[in-house]
Amino acid sequence: MPCSGGSHWVNSASFWSETRDPRAILPGLDVPTDFLGKLVKTPPQTREAGFDKRTGPGIVAAAEKMKGKPYVWGGGDIHGPTKGGFDCSGLTQYAVYQAQKRKIPRTAQTQYTSKLGRHIPRGQAQAGDLLFWGKGGNCETGVVHVGIFTRPGWMVNAAHTGVPVRDQKIWTSSGGESICPDAVRFW
Repeated sequence: MPCSGGSHWVNSASFWSETRDPRAILPGLDVPTDFLGKLVKTPPQTREAGFDKRTGPGIVAAAEKMKGKPYVWGGGDIHGPTKGGFDCSGLTQYAVYQAQKRKIPRTAQTQYTSKLGRHIPRGQAQAGDLLFWGKGGNCETGVVHVGIFTRPGWMVNAAHTGVPVRDQKIWTSSGGESICPDAVRFW
């Protein structure tokens, strides 16, 4: 039987249930039901080529392993810290590569505009999505910072000199930078 969602029935006289309930045919089968136990149809599950939902938390886990590493402007790549640490986009490039084996661009601006990821409304961000800040709110050509969404209200990032990679509350604006309306999902 296919496992891609939708309604699937065994159409054989020897297996057909009077109730047409697949649970009667295959006890223990996990089938979608509503809160009253009535069968519900589910849409087929789709997966975009190259994307895997399990890697969102993997991106977070890779970044969190680097907590405590110093901020170094221009630091970090797909293999880990360089120059003794990470900057914001070096950390995101590292974390995405470690979880997905997908090399994303090196700078915050090019990560935001990359066709490798897909833009989603920031309010729909999930663990592993990248959040961006633009100078003066300009997110088309002025992206200057990136962090990794971990859970509502929080991110892991390499913020600036003197502050190591750490968990931090998400801010909306600071020092002339404003958070962009979209997050980017590379998983």
